[in-house]
Amino acid sequence: MRYGFTQYVSPSGSPEESADPIADLRAGWDRHVEFRLAHPSFYALLYGDVQPGKPCAVTAPAMEMLTRLLKRAAGHRLLSVPPADAAAQIYAANVGVTLSLITQPEGERDVGLAERVREAAISAVLAAPRGGRGTAARPTSRRAAAITLAAALDRDPDGLTPGELAILRELLTRLGGSRAGRFARLGFRSRGRRRPPRRCRRSPPSPCWPTTGCSLLTTSHRG
Repeated sequence: MRYGFTQYVSPSGSPEESADPIADLRAGWDRHVEFRLAHPSFYALLYGDVQPGKPCAVTAPAMEMLTRLLKRAAGHRLLSVPPADAAAQIYAANVGVTLSLITQPEGERDVGLAERVREAAISAVLAAPRGGRGTAARPTSRRAAAITLAAALDRDPDGLTPGELAILRELLTRLGGSRAGRFARLGFRSRGRRRPPRRCRRSPPSPCWPTTGCSLLTTSHRG
C-alpha cells in the first residue's frame, strides 16, 4: 500500500519545479489522473473505505504537495483565494473526475473530461484568466495583496515575534477571505459549530441571531 502510494504521489520521482507554478499544477493534475486510470484497483482501495469525518491519512502527502505548489502561485500573485482553499477545491475536483472516468467503459471514456474539469477548477482559483482560459474575475487589490503577503510570510517569517506573526496571520486570513475566516465572522467556530445565541435586550429575553447573514446561517445548517 505504501509503495503504491509513493508511485501515486510521483510515479517517476520528485518532479522538477518550473518557473510557472500553474504549468506545474496542470502537469501534476495530468500525471495523477493518468496514474489513477492506469491503476483503478489501487485507487479504489484508497477511496473505497471513506468514513465520515476521517480524512484519508495515506493521501495526505499529495494534499501537502498541492498546497505547497499553490503557495508558490500565491507568491506570484496568481491566486484569488488562499492556497489552502484552492488546494481543497482542486483536490476535490481531481478525485471526483478520476472516479467518474474509472466508472466509464474504457472504450467509451470521455478523454477530454479531465482536461475540461482541470481548467474549470484552476480558473476558479486564479486571480485572472491565463492565456484566454477560464472566466475568473480579478479580485480586489486588498484581497490579492493579503493572499500574496500571507504566502510570503510563510516563506520568510524572520523579523517578527510569534505574537506578531499570529496577529498578522489572523489579519491576512480575514483580508484574504479564507473559508475559515468567513465562517468565524459569521459566528461559526473552526469546526462549523455555531456560537451560543446572544440574548436580546427586549423583554422577555429570547435567543436571537444578528439580522445580518441570518438566511445564510439557516441555509448552511440544514441537514
